[in-house]
Amino acid sequence: MWFDAYNYVLGNYDPRQQQHFIRLLKRGILMDTAPLFILIVGHYDNNHSTSFIEDFEAKKGCSEKTYKKFDYKYLLAFLNSFGLGKAYKLVITSQIFTELIKHIYEIVDNPFHFKQLLEESFQTKWYLHEHYVEFQHCLRNNDFSGKKIEIGELSITILSKKHEKKYIGILTDDKPFAVRSNEKYKLLTIYYNDIRRASMQKTSKKIPAKLLVEPEPL
Repeated sequence: MWFDAYNYVLGNYDPRQQQHFIRLLKRGILMDTAPLFILIVGHYDNNHSTSFIEDFEAKKGCSEKTYKKFDYKYLLAFLNSFGLGKAYKLVITSQIFTELIKHIYEIVDNPFHFKQLLEESFQTKWYLHEHYVEFQHCLRNNDFSGKKIEIGELSITILSKKHEKKYIGILTDDKPFAVRSNEKYKLLTIYYNDIRRASMQKTSKKIPAKLLVEPEPL
C-alpha cells in the first residue's frame, strides 16, 4: 500500500481512504535513515543556526543529493498532522540508529557540536522507540545476501513482519526501497519526497504554527 502523502499534504485526498490509512499509521511508523536524519539534525540546525543537514549526501535514488533546513519543517508538520507522540510513536531499529550515527559522525567534526546534537536532539525525541533486530534474521534474508537491500532497510522489513499487527507504516526517501516495500513486502509506505514536493507547492500558505512544534511529553 502506498500512502499518497503528496495529495494528503495538498488536501486532495479521499477522506474515507485517508482515515483508514491514518488508523494504520497510528500503530507506529518505522523510520528509515534519511527521514530520521532530517528529524534529528534538522531540529538541531533549527535551534542553533547551523547547517549540518545540508551536508548529508543522500544515496542514489533519494529525492536530492542533499537536504535543506526547510525539510525539517516539512517533515515535522506532516508527522504532527495526525498526532505525533499523542496518537502514535516513531519506531527505529538498532541498525537504523547505527546508520544515523555514522552519518552524523562524518558530518559533524566539532566534538562539542556532536555531543550537544546527540544529547539535545534525542532528549526531545521522547516519541522515538528503538527495537532490536537479531543479525540471524538478516543473514537468512535473500534480498540482503543478494545485495538488493541494505541492512538498515532490511531491519525495517523484518521488524514490520515480526510485529505486523502493531507496526505497519514505513517512512523512507529511498525510491527503490519504497517501491520494494510497497510491492514485495506489502507495507504501507510513505515516500518523503512526496511530502517535500507537495509542501513546496503550498508556498502561498504558511504551515500552521502548531504543526511546527515538537510534541511535549505526555
